Amino acid sequence: MDYRELPPPAGLRHVVHCFWFLRGVGEAGETQTLVPDGRSEIVIHLRQPFALVNERGDARAQASVLAAGQLLGPLTLAPSTDADVVGIRFRTEAASAVLGGALEEVTGLVAPLAEVKRGLEAGLLDAAAGASTPEARARALSRALARVAPDGPAPLVRGAVAGLESPAGRIGQLARGLGTTARTLERRVRHATGLSPRALRAVLRFRRVFRRLDRSPAGSWARVAVESGYYDQAHMIREFRRFAGASPGRFFGREASLARSFAAGD
Repeated sequence: MDYRELPPPAGLRHVVHCFWFLRGVGEAGETQTLVPDGRSEIVIHLRQPFALVNERGDARAQASVLAAGQLLGPLTLAPSTDADVVGIRFRTEAASAVLGGALEEVTGLVAPLAEVKRGLEAGLLDAAAGASTPEARARALSRALARVAPDGPAPLVRGAVAGLESPAGRIGQLARGLGTTARTLERRVRHATGLSPRALRAVLRFRRVFRRLDRSPAGSWARVAVESGYYDQAHMIREFRRFAGASPGRFFGREASLARSFAAGD
């Protein structure tokens, strides 16, 4: 399958991380595992939707337009045999600006967009379906989002997410640096991102090490672990298994093209 990302226009960069596009013909019985990346999304299937596969291997068809909350573990999908998918990947701190409400209500879930935020589905679906190229679709979706996207995340949340990108430092220290209390920081970050500051820091660390491990030989993993903020290689592997469902060696040794494509960007 062909995967591509495009940046948002300048006026939406405070809310949207990127638009992504997936087209192609999948194989019957194929599955793909997605892993947490610290970002929520809207996913639009313009042809047959992908199916969600549970731990028993049972597949359940998804809705055509979805809201995907923050993941805390692996998500297994069965791609359709004729895929045409468009995604809106939000900035970590900004998804609630479009989806509204408390993002923790959809943490770990992939739900029909209409159940999460009313009034968005028709306009986004029409925008994506009314254009044929990724560039045209990105422009049409940008116009649709510009009508509903407010000014963006609060400075406190934006500063908190930037601080949590670093593996060092305590949450209390981060809160004091932002001029607030740890309790307030916890509440505001959880509401805006769907995760507590501690959980979000762990996911962002995993996203960082996932990209590095995919490009690094196995003999360098101990160094990568420490440089990425883990105590040692064993700690990193435990966390990787928690988020990806398998050790790094096993995960990268199998077909995982969607997870690797999604994690390849910044």
